[in-house]
Amino acid sequence: MKPNAGSDEILFFARAALKNDAAVDYEIDPVSSENVDQQGWYVYTHSIPVTAVDPGSLSGSLNLEILSPAANFTATKNVSEPVEVKITDDSGNPVTDSGLIFVNASFSNGNSNLQLFDDGTNGDTSAHDGIFTNEWIPAIIDGGETATPCTVRASAKHATLGFAEAAVNGTISPLANPDSDAPVSDSPESDDQAPDLIIEDISWEPADPYENENMTFEVTLLNEGSGPSGSFGVKCYIDGDEVSSDSISGLEAGSNTSFTFDWVPPSSGDLNIKAVADADSQVPESDEGNNEKVEPFTVKALNTSSSSGSSSSSSSSSSSYSSSSSSSSSGSGGGGGGGSPEPASNVEVKELSREFITNGNQAKFEFPRNVTCIASVEFEPKRSFGKVTTVVEMLKGQSKIVPKLPYGTVYRHVNIWVGNQGIADPKNIENAVVSFRVEKEWIDSKDVDESEIRLCRNSEEKWGELSTRKVGEDDRYVYFEAETPGFSPFAISAIEEAGALSGKDVPLLSSSPEEETEGVTAISGTVPEGNASVAVSSAKGVGEESKSSNRTNVLLSLGLFSVMILVGYMVLRKQS
Repeated sequence: MKPNAGSDEILFFARAALKNDAAVDYEIDPVSSENVDQQGWYVYTHSIPVTAVDPGSLSGSLNLEILSPAANFTATKNVSEPVEVKITDDSGNPVTDSGLIFVNASFSNGNSNLQLFDDGTNGDTSAHDGIFTNEWIPAIIDGGETATPCTVRASAKHATLGFAEAAVNGTISPLANPDSDAPVSDSPESDDQAPDLIIEDISWEPADPYENENMTFEVTLLNEGSGPSGSFGVKCYIDGDEVSSDSISGLEAGSNTSFTFDWVPPSSGDLNIKAVADADSQVPESDEGNNEKVEPFTVKALNTSSSSGSSSSSSSSSSSYSSSSSSSSSGSGGGGGGGSPEPASNVEVKELSREFITNGNQAKFEFPRNVTCIASVEFEPKRSFGKVTTVVEMLKGQSKIVPKLPYGTVYRHVNIWVGNQGIADPKNIENAVVSFRVEKEWIDSKDVDESEIRLCRNSEEKWGELSTRKVGEDDRYVYFEAETPGFSPFAISAIEEAGALSGKDVPLLSSSPEEETEGVTAISGTVPEGNASVAVSSAKGVGEESKSSNRTNVLLSLGLFSVMILVGYMVLRKQS
């Protein structure tokens, strides 16, 4: 509807009653009307004011400013609070109702949206001045009795100037008496009864972390005030980026609590961690200025230095009794199925790596979080498999699927599962290598030599040592590589003597054809059928040496026996 030029109102007419000549009495509302048209209908009127606006006077875009409530406001539950916004164009001209599609306010605490007016009603003091107002009754929707954070967001849309919005944050405090309409102050009755939330301590492990190494932070919060607190949030930041948050249900006066979170530094350098108690200002405190604590820490770079001398020493000592994994493989390879057979209760930590495997391209699965002792797994695929997931499980103790321990002093038990059942079969992959690390602190505490460290694998109910060599070290770890024909339960162990494969824990089996693979003598142990396959163990050289020694002994015995017969024959012949 378009009003005539010069009009100051629009008058609406509505026929809203029965005709005068109606034969039956009907109740009508209103009961009568002074206006009757020519057909005998009662006619009711309603008018709205009209303000002439020059469409060319507004320019640019829409601008919206929240005048009330102010930033960081504190409202009181069930106590009326004005919401007031100012709307202008880019030139500062007030934008009135003309051309506006909507002007609304929304509330994060759960209050319904509120329409704002510029017509002298609903708390608006002056009509058509570009100030839009309405009364808001704050509520705490969840029924809690503690201060609730709230964001008030106002938005408007104009037919030609577009859209604009603004927001302010604050809190809503509950009433002192839920049965009373009397508001309470957002502050405690006195500082003597107020809580005071602080960050008491921030600690982390390891104390001297390396890049890409998992860190565990522990944040301790304390209420050092004399009154209890309500629920509140705590947030943690590393160099300004939020990395963790938690919700605390409340703290009694003098009590503390803590929470932990994990974080992996992507690079080395000097960093800061900041923890903030009552991060959203939910709790009125006696001291609002002591909620934060900042602690510096340093992340070291992982600079691996090569150690060729140690490598060759380690490699040579293992080669005397451990054959290459690829040459000793037989049977079906061990690939983890859809789920790990290891009980979750025995898994200390797990890390996954996904790679796209194509025939002819080296496949390498890296584990950059460094939460396990395995650094990477790689092999040469003989066919394409697409996206494959490799899972490393570092265990709390001996694997539950292998009832016997390997020989030596065990550093860590670990499972490695590659893809679905059959992917890690020797007909599908070759030249598989596992890279792992051992803490120097453990090596020193156990008084073992680096050259004694082996990666052992359980396969076909047997434990076997894999060809292992040292590839480097830094100030915290010694790094190794081991060749493996498949993937299954493993153990990193320090074995004192090369070739000392028999022992009380793991007895040496007889070298029958069923228990040998190309001269490799196996060690006893078990693994469930289908989890792994290939027996890898004592050295080919040892087996061949044993066979050669046995043949020599037999030939020597036969020779001596023949000589004795010949001598006896000569003596008897001479006597006759």
